[in-house]
Amino acid sequence: MITLSDRGVRVRLRSFRCGDISTVGGRATFPMTTLNYAVALRPIRYWIKDMKKTLSLSAIMLMTTAPVFAQDAILLEEIVVSSGLTDTAIGATGASVSVANEDDLATTTLASETLNFLPGVSMVQEGGLGSLGSIRIRGLSQRYVSVMVDGMDVTDPAGTQVAYDFGGLSGMGFSQVEVIKGSQSAIHGSEAVAGAINLRTLSSNDIGERTTAQVEVGSNNTRSAGIKYQNITETGKLGFAFNSLKTDGFSAMSSGVGKKEKDPYSGTQMRIALEHNVSDNVTLTFNTVSSHEDFKYDGFDPLADYTERNTNVAKLGVRVKTGALTHTFETTKGEFLREYYWGNYNSTRDTLRYLANYEIANGNFAVGAQTTTEDIDAAGTVGADKETAYFAEINYALSNALDLSAAIRKTDSDDFGSNTSYRIATVYKVADDLTVRAMASTGFRAPSLYERFGWGGNAALAPEKSTSQEIGIEKRFGTDTIVSATVFQSEVENVIDYVNSAYTQTDDKNKTSGIELAASTKVNDILTLDFGYTHTESKTGATKAARVPSDKYTLGVTAQINEKTSVSFKAMHVAGYNDVVSGTLTPMPDYTVVNASAFYDINDK
Repeated sequence: MITLSDRGVRVRLRSFRCGDISTVGGRATFPMTTLNYAVALRPIRYWIKDMKKTLSLSAIMLMTTAPVFAQDAILLEEIVVSSGLTDTAIGATGASVSVANEDDLATTTLASETLNFLPGVSMVQEGGLGSLGSIRIRGLSQRYVSVMVDGMDVTDPAGTQVAYDFGGLSGMGFSQVEVIKGSQSAIHGSEAVAGAINLRTLSSNDIGERTTAQVEVGSNNTRSAGIKYQNITETGKLGFAFNSLKTDGFSAMSSGVGKKEKDPYSGTQMRIALEHNVSDNVTLTFNTVSSHEDFKYDGFDPLADYTERNTNVAKLGVRVKTGALTHTFETTKGEFLREYYWGNYNSTRDTLRYLANYEIANGNFAVGAQTTTEDIDAAGTVGADKETAYFAEINYALSNALDLSAAIRKTDSDDFGSNTSYRIATVYKVADDLTVRAMASTGFRAPSLYERFGWGGNAALAPEKSTSQEIGIEKRFGTDTIVSATVFQSEVENVIDYVNSAYTQTDDKNKTSGIELAASTKVNDILTLDFGYTHTESKTGATKAARVPSDKYTLGVTAQINEKTSVSFKAMHVAGYNDVVSGTLTPMPDYTVVNASAFYDINDK
């Protein structure tokens, strides 16, 4: 890849894998041979499994230790994230947040490839570019993940379950991706049971005008290009991003009629993010994302399967300050269109939102209300629902060392009744170099319109409900080394499943628990090392969940060779992975992904 920006021209080697290659789910995987650093880490793996019983969180422990905490990525304090009703500095939130920045996203073609290296996150791509790309956070599937672009909900209401498909999402033009873990329904509503993801076009407050152009070429006639423009002044911000990604593709079939057929993909996306200060007390905001994709894939009929997808979402808002009180009014409209050879799946989502934020001594208090109307026409299945939500959050510094936040949300629906979710979190600075965090929360997933009105639908379905707790610690050694650990668990009940050709509420529970470790150290002026480890146990009832790695190791090495040249190396090893083959849960081979990148700054541009 060649990247042309104000940081210079960068040349990147594409990712590669080592070992005896086979094909699983359309991607090359293999048992470990030549690269097996996991062997060296095996004692750590077994120690963690032994310690897991000691570190596991019982309900009694959580009640006696108050809420739970975590920060499982090595992050800077000045980063601002969407972890509350209002944006919050990452050092002041008790929520567990991992962040990928613009440079991280520039080293991969798809945003999902960058997310896959984050602690607690696992991605599945069911073929080449454009094929279904689904995300799991701490073992819970994409139907439990709320996904936003610049704060706008981009999940598809017409899906079997409401979810977002990462299959063709390029990382070009995004400044920051935030993964907020644990049940977040008190902040983000339905679907945010495992967590929430927000992709930002703008994340900087540095005044200036910047333009970045990026071009990439690769095998299978793959080519992509993107341009991003930012202009930040004292009176506002403007961000514009456009990217295009095309490939001739390849077949994910290992046999049969679709084995040799290529599955091409073509996609474009445009985003605008605007803030304009009309006066000292009035600010207008506008955000929009518009994308078009068409691709072939291997599904029910490998020779005929294709999808054309259009997503258009726009948000218009105004902020008005009256002393210590800020009023925010927003209206958002979304249209989601999917075309298959057998029919169309179309839906809309309209949202009206009001939020009042009041600055108090040592903190702030926010309260608001929102109405959301969704309707679908999914290949003849028609349905609609209106939800009204009321929410409040307080963030308060009890002392210089202790921050507390609490949030509550009540949601009423025309169809499935009501739900009340809460989140309570705390950050305690034990010492200048030692911080503990805690969070306990509940969440819900409303039955989708398709689950209620589609084939085998059940209008009597109630929301799935979740509880989530986590506890963790971050320790700094000097200014160059940070280590952190997080223990987590979640439980989802009232699980909706498709049984005997009908959607029904089951007695099974989705349970996940595990530990995340991270460490970062600057060895010297040249070399920086990063290490991550996630152990996850995920079950539905007594059955182990598919497509959830039991153990994931990541290793990053960055070397700044000189002022103009740097190289980076990332490796991810996945073990204990199962998939469903012909209806049977089947162990898959362990595999390793290696990414190598080289950067050379030709000049200041």
